[in-house]
Amino acid sequence: MEPSAGKADRGTAEDVQTTFRLAVGAVNAGDHQRARALFARVTEARPEIATAWLWRAHLERGVQAKIDFLRRAHQLAPDDARTTRALHRTLLQAGIDRAKAGDKEAARRLLREVTELEPANEIAWLWRVSVAESREDKLRMVDRVLTLNPQNGHALAWRGQLVQDLHRPGAGETAAAGEVNVLVVDDSITVRVLVRRSLEPHGYRVRMAASAAEALEEVERQVPGLIFLDVELPDMSGYALCKRLHGRPRTRGVPVILLASKDGVVDRFRGRMAGALGAVTKPFESEDLLSAAARYLPPRGA
Repeated sequence: MEPSAGKADRGTAEDVQTTFRLAVGAVNAGDHQRARALFARVTEARPEIATAWLWRAHLERGVQAKIDFLRRAHQLAPDDARTTRALHRTLLQAGIDRAKAGDKEAARRLLREVTELEPANEIAWLWRVSVAESREDKLRMVDRVLTLNPQNGHALAWRGQLVQDLHRPGAGETAAAGEVNVLVVDDSITVRVLVRRSLEPHGYRVRMAASAAEALEEVERQVPGLIFLDVELPDMSGYALCKRLHGRPRTRGVPVILLASKDGVVDRFRGRMAGALGAVTKPFESEDLLSAAARYLPPRGA
């Protein structure tokens, strides 16, 4: 779309296209500082280019600025699925981070905004449970999760505890909340076993799949609470599988963490666009897996 303002004031279309290409090249070369400056020039000259705002958001370090850029992109392209997912995911992550930092008021505000924009977001509703002000509110939000997905094991365990707590104030965490079901999808048996050995001693039950086909069978058998997904599978790319899982009502709310062989900004960008919440770079340690699991799953018994 060409702007109505004079090209002399805002740069010719050719100049802007050249700057945009240079910015993408800087991203691919790992020069994020130059890329940020170039994309800023693009949005200054042609503020109606939604893709440039999306790139600025992806490269931005500050959370509030990232959200502001995504809002701008979303205003320009409200029907663009990539931009919508990125905005929802960034708001969600900001809410999770605020909850983990103990800032429950900010977390409630951000997570409420996510559920207003995306009412079927199970993850946001679960995190809203963890920062709700009363047991009644917690129970109402857990029931919302179970309406979306009656097989959400985390919500089922939480509901049992909350019902018990409502009848016996002060009761502690029940044994039902002791396990979280995790699926690891990787064609390497070494990686699958490493994930299992890293997580199971800490209360996670790990199931394994060596291909996309096996993973789809596993999620039909039982919806996991979290998925670790290799980006390179023998029958389908991890990005494609992630997108397929994100598109299914049954698994739309399951957090997906990519297992990536390299820490490239473009690969992470592709993962986010496919619906992944984060990535762990190979080779990884047990602490990396535990940290990722703790980051994307709400605290049990909150």
